[in-house]
Amino acid sequence: MPDQMKPGGAEPVGLMEGEESSVMQSSETRTKQGKKGNKMNKMMNASAVSVDHTRHDNSLGEVGFEHLGKSLAARLEEGVPTQDSLAQAERCLRELQSVMARLGLDWKVIPYGSFVNGFGTVSSDIDVTCCQPGEKAGGDAQRKAVEALGNWIVPMIQLHGSFSIVEEILGARIPILKLRFENTLNVDVSCHNQKPVMNTRLFKAYSKMDPRIKELGIAIKLWARGVGICDATKKNLSSYSFTLMVIYFLQVHPDVELPVLPVDAFEEGGLREHDERVMDAMASWNCRLTLLEIMSRFFAFYADAFVWGNEVVSVRCGRRHMAPDPCFGKLRGRHTWRLHIEDPFELERNLHCVLGEVEEEQLRSAFTEACGDMQAIVCQPLCSRPQHPSRMSGRMWQLRRALHISSYLRSQQRTTTWSI
Repeated sequence: MPDQMKPGGAEPVGLMEGEESSVMQSSETRTKQGKKGNKMNKMMNASAVSVDHTRHDNSLGEVGFEHLGKSLAARLEEGVPTQDSLAQAERCLRELQSVMARLGLDWKVIPYGSFVNGFGTVSSDIDVTCCQPGEKAGGDAQRKAVEALGNWIVPMIQLHGSFSIVEEILGARIPILKLRFENTLNVDVSCHNQKPVMNTRLFKAYSKMDPRIKELGIAIKLWARGVGICDATKKNLSSYSFTLMVIYFLQVHPDVELPVLPVDAFEEGGLREHDERVMDAMASWNCRLTLLEIMSRFFAFYADAFVWGNEVVSVRCGRRHMAPDPCFGKLRGRHTWRLHIEDPFELERNLHCVLGEVEEEQLRSAFTEACGDMQAIVCQPLCSRPQHPSRMSGRMWQLRRALHISSYLRSQQRTTTWSI
């Protein structure tokens, strides 16, 4: 896969194999990664040119590709909300709005997160923020949120028969009230918390550009949960971070080149999807790759091409820039040798803040292993030594297991959660 930065990047930094390794890795890791990277570059370049030839010339690769495609489609179908779940979510929002109306008719319940932005799965919760339109919290936003949640909203929720209070996290940077609706649906309530609403609008626009964008985002979240690397409460990245990584990859990969949507169009007062720049971008993308072909490139990108420790995942810029670049002047921790993920609306927020060092190594290993699995299945004819059928099925089984969410659902212990 080509490793050079896209034209127009702020730094003409070469991203060839040896140069990545010289900055990022120890001598032992460098040797292993260099060999693997060279092999991956040859394989991905060839597969990008002759995917159809690959499928027809080797029955083993064709069968593996087909089986993985069916498995992926099944996993995505399992992750789609049911009509009953959607109806329950709607009831929950109506009841919350009726509670807020007691504070004044101008109080609104605004949902945000995965269900609204198009990247929702069955394992997400409902996220809402309660606010008064035009309210500017300013520097005392946390104090106002704590006051509204603790003094006004909690007493009213306690009197409501359909909600139970699970936990009050009022000392957090963003105070949260954790609720459960009808004993099954988890709800996170914040107050005067507008930034996630803007993120939701941006993600929703991306998810509407093409079904493959939405499907890739959901598939990667299912994979990340399946291999145990997606849970911010356990020092892993959040699903929000993985969605940013998906969109960034789509923007910068030369075989995909997803147009960059201007984030200012989705800020308060922006025209959003009616902005001419957004409409032009959403109508201009033309990519002929299938979902599986894009997914194979996603794993290869973060396994071999991405400059861990220096490159910044930035959907705001949508180009490959390194952390010292002036455009990241506000980004916290940009001088540390860690994974960097910029929040598109809070430019000082580096989403690696929740990621432990051990967990970051596990994250990189997961990308490397998934990349190898995809190579064996999708690009198998390009290998110098064809895989034995038993090994091929084993690799395919690993990916299918990671994408399978049944075990994850059982772990929820009868608690179904959505993100709205």
